[in-house]
Amino acid sequence: AVGGGSILVPEDLAGASRVVRPDHFAVANAIGAAIAQVGGEVDRVYSVVPQQRDTVLDEARQEAVDRAVTAGARPGSVEIVDIEEV
Repeated sequence: AVGGGSILVPEDLAGASRVVRPDHFAVANAIGAAIAQVGGEVDRVYSVVPQQRDTVLDEARQEAVDRAVTAGARPGSVEIVDIEEV
């Protein structure tokens, strides 16, 4: 039994041969949250002429990277996974 809710699991659980509580079982969820990936998102509406498109996209990409880094991402590990243009 791990995580904050593990305190609700009794020592003897019907149907289980035993209940195992590893070291630091109460903080398993916190550890998972601490090692989770972070992200950054930019949601903007731009009105640009075709010649400005690449510049505007580069600025939006950089802003997304900056937001991810501010949220705790390592700068060299950030990937842009989605760009949506309408």
